[in-house]
Parts: sequence; structure tokens; C-alpha cells
Amino acid sequence: MGQKGTNRTLKKEYVSIVKEFESSLQKSDSLEQLYQPKATSVKDAAVKLFKKRGLLIQRKEQVLNAYRVMEMTKKPSDLPFTKETIHEVRIPEVRTVTDPIVKIIDDPNNQPMSWPLDTASNIHSVEFAKLPLKQQNELLIREISYLEEKTRFINARYEAKLTFLHQLEEVEKQFKAFDEEINASQQKMDHYYSDLVKDDGTGEDEVPVSIEVPVKKKEVQSNQSPDVPVIYSFTDEPAEFPGGKEALKAFIEANLKIPEVAVHYKIEGKSFMQFVVSAQGNISNVKAVRGVPNCVECDKEAERVIRSMPKWIPGKNNGIPVNSLFNLPIVFKLP
Repeated sequence: MGQKGTNRTLKKEYVSIVKEFESSLQKSDSLEQLYQPKATSVKDAAVKLFKKRGLLIQRKEQVLNAYRVMEMTKKPSDLPFTKETIHEVRIPEVRTVTDPIVKIIDDPNNQPMSWPLDTASNIHSVEFAKLPLKQQNELLIREISYLEEKTRFINARYEAKLTFLHQLEEVEKQFKAFDEEINASQQKMDHYYSDLVKDDGTGEDEVPVSIEVPVKKKEVQSNQSPDVPVIYSFTDEPAEFPGGKEALKAFIEANLKIPEVAVHYKIEGKSFMQFVVSAQGNISNVKAVRGVPNCVECDKEAERVIRSMPKWIPGKNNGIPVNSLFNLPIVFKLP
């Protein structure tokens, strides 16, 4: 087939793919009007559910901590319930359902897009007609390939969103079941917490979450094996990040990365980290004393940042560098 015959065939094919492209685009735009409000509503519900689970975890930790305190002051027979009773309260793993849904909604390919018919050539223009047939054919082939690719992409988006809408009723049922289970567990935890506060006899709304018994430095040194390094909880001069508090703050802000799960579920909070600063200024034994509720990834990121820090200025007792504990809250705040 010569250039003329090829040109006629390509023009027909081009007109056909343009019609197919516009039809797919119209169908996709029509579905978009239904999909977007539903997707926004479902994501908001997922975020709300995730946050409620986080509050339940916090409450359970409060109850367990309060129970541990009471164990130190009361006989087992005088306690209102057993620790096993607390552990039996189930915290549903909502992420098995929420994660896949949020991932679909947040997929950039599923965000609203416009696809104007912006081809590089117009086969009906005078300028196009003046081009040599070979060049016309090359442009037509390029535009046909472009439109075919975009049509396939639009159709795939359409099918994915249609599937999402078909599954929506079942997802909403699962969300409702999780919500009811979380509410029931929250009521139990509130009841247990109320019992502990009442039995504590203080009349306070809060129960101490921990008890610290200061140890005299001389006792630590005399009882400590010479082969095990002494780690001080308190020092005359606390360990310090090189450059001071402002430099520490700047380092954390420059290196801390908000985990993807925290962004998806709008999680904010603090990881209360503890670590040892050696007499040489090295960091070790990094751990989360109390993490961000429902975000293990946040605690891991806080640990990563601390381990990446340069050597610290060690704490001192009587002017001598010593190994010391340091507590540092790492704040996770969404932009």
C-alpha cells in the first residue's frame, strides 16, 4: 500500500479512536460524579474508625498502668478484677479493611483528571493538509497511539471505580461492625478504669501511670558489678545534643519523615523515646517508652532519627562524663 492508501486508512482509524476516546471520557466523567462523594465519605469513616481504635488502645494502656500501680499496694484478693480481664477486651484490627480502601482512594490514578483532546495535529486543518504524506502518516500514527493509551487508562479507571462502588455496601457493613465492637470495648475499659479510680480511694480522676523510686548514686555504685557499666537516671549536668535544644529541634525537623500510614489515617501524636548516652557521647538502647497510638511505624521512625544523630555531649557527675538515660518526645504532626 502506498503513502496515499496508508493516509486514508490512518485518517479513518484516527476518527474512530477519537470517537472511542470521547465516549470513554464521557462515561468516566459521569461515574466520577457518583464516585467522588462516596470515596470522600468512606475515607472519612475509615479515618474516624482508626482514630477511635487509637483512643481505645490509649484507654487500655491507662487501665493496665493503673492496675500495675494498684498491684503494688493491694493484695490480689482486694483488686476489683484480674489483669486477664483487661487483656480479654478485644481491640479489632481495622486496618485489614481500612488500608485497602484508603489505598484505592489515595491512588493518584484514581484522582479526578481532565483529558482534553489535545492532539499535536488536526487532520482537518489547512496546515496539516500541506504536509508531505509521509509526515502526515507519522503524525497520525503518533496521535492514534496516544489516544489508544489514554482510552485504555480511562477504561481501567472506570472499571476500578465501578468495582469500588459495587463493594461499598459490604465495606460499610464491616465498618459498622468494627465501630460497634470498638464502642463496646471502650465502654468496658471506661468501666474498669472507673472501678480502679474508685478503689484507689484518692477521689482523683487520674491514677498514676508509673512509680519512680530514686536510687542514691552511692548505692548504685556499691551494688553494681564492676563488669557492668553504671547508667545514671539523674546527673549533675544532663547529656546534651551538640548545639543545644534549638540544634536538636532543627535536626529532628530536618530528618523526621511522617510515615505513610500516619498520613493516610491523619495520625498525630508523640513517641516518648528513651535512650542511653554513653560517657563517650554514643547513643544506644533506643526504645519507645510510650509510642504514638496505633502507629508502630511512627515509633520506628523516631528510633531511626535518634540512631542517626551525631555524638552527644555526655552527662556529667562531679565534672566526670558518665553513662546516662535521656528521655526525648518526638512529635508527629501532619503538615
